[in-house]
Amino acid sequence: SFCTLLAPPACTYIPPTTAEEMAGVTIEEATRTDGFTFEFDAARPFAALTSDKEVVDSLSKWGLPPTALLGQHYRCDTFFRRGMADEFILALFNDPSFAANFRVSDGKGGLRPWSPHAKVRSVKVTPVRATLTSLDVFDAFDAPGIVRESGHIARCMDIYLPGGVTVANLLRAYFLVDPEEWPEQLLDLDGPDDVIPAETRDELLVRLMKAAVAGGALCQWDDEFEPYKDAVRALYKDLVVVGKRVAEAHDSGDVEGDGNASANNGPQLEVQSLVYQVHAAEFADGMEVPLFPRNDAGDASNYMYVAIHPHRRTLSVLYHGFASPF
Repeated sequence: SFCTLLAPPACTYIPPTTAEEMAGVTIEEATRTDGFTFEFDAARPFAALTSDKEVVDSLSKWGLPPTALLGQHYRCDTFFRRGMADEFILALFNDPSFAANFRVSDGKGGLRPWSPHAKVRSVKVTPVRATLTSLDVFDAFDAPGIVRESGHIARCMDIYLPGGVTVANLLRAYFLVDPEEWPEQLLDLDGPDDVIPAETRDELLVRLMKAAVAGGALCQWDDEFEPYKDAVRALYKDLVVVGKRVAEAHDSGDVEGDGNASANNGPQLEVQSLVYQVHAAEFADGMEVPLFPRNDAGDASNYMYVAIHPHRRTLSVLYHGFASPF
């Protein structure tokens, strides 16, 4: 199953930082940035962009080849605690290893070194929900007929968006088209919430599906839904850490005190990574870091996610910048 594939062997649950733990951390320790040191992990490429040939082929077909979609892992020799995301990611941008290995879109469908000319003084970062451990959320596309029982994605009349983006099926329409301009097959819906609630659409897993469906430059979309699920599963596994957490036993009144949890309190899977989206960054001289050179029509194709794995002292980055020949 999807859950089994995500779970690493013998992964220990690390609970969130508590107030008691923070009480032993000085303000200087909790806010410092100079102490963060990162190291690019060249030995751990994203499987979705290297070894998983079917996924690589699908992503490339959608305009997201390894030469345009960037996935990287880094090690960090310093702890990370909740509430430190801005400082942590700012330190990442100013780290020599990141500066030497990170790439940005060249605006033409490829990647180029970002070559920082000055220190980065600020980053705009927001947290991203990452709690899902199953692809079941995408079953919601069945009821409105977006995905047929056969797995085929329902087609619609072509809709043309800025930047040379064409929408020719209901899945792309759902994610990319303003609901007020949806094709007639979706007009019975009151909006996106009728399919997937807003809170769930904010989940990283659903964001990755939107990114895959949007694709990149010269996207050749698929007519079947399965390749999208396979690609999203692979990217999610590369980006976040999922492990087993043994739920605490609850006193139900019929336990004799033998210390055994009930069947309902067995091992459960959960995402143990903290995920953030980087929207923008600025150099000390006021110039904007060129993360997304084309932002005129590519919101769905402009993204940078940083997934931090505190108990492993590692982080993962997924980046893509919109490009179009138009």
